[in-house]
Amino acid sequence: MVLKCLTTFLFSFALLTGFSSQLHLEGEPNCLDSLAIPNAFSPNADGNSDVFAIHFPCPPEKFSINIYNRWGELIYASEDPSFGWNGLSTEGQEVPVGAYVYKLQYTYHGKEEEINGNVVLLR
Repeated sequence: MVLKCLTTFLFSFALLTGFSSQLHLEGEPNCLDSLAIPNAFSPNADGNSDVFAIHFPCPPEKFSINIYNRWGELIYASEDPSFGWNGLSTEGQEVPVGAYVYKLQYTYHGKEEEINGNVVLLR
């Protein structure tokens, strides 16, 4: 099930003649332009940036993320868009401080997108 994400705008106008009017608009935001991907996180249990997560303003139809170490070994994977990587490998071991490569694939309105990037893990 794909939920539509709507943005509501309400404009109020007051004219010098004393009349006023309101304009109510609803529209779907550009979900691709609003994607928020952090470039660093620190899984040290201090309550600040403890997980690497991606903010989707609209839920994607399909999603997958793979995270690799500097040797190209897959250390984390998820197909849940509300994932949160806490710096542990799929075996539950803490991974070392450093830069990791991610491959993000998702679909909005039938259009497939792919983003490759880096995230730095700090402790």
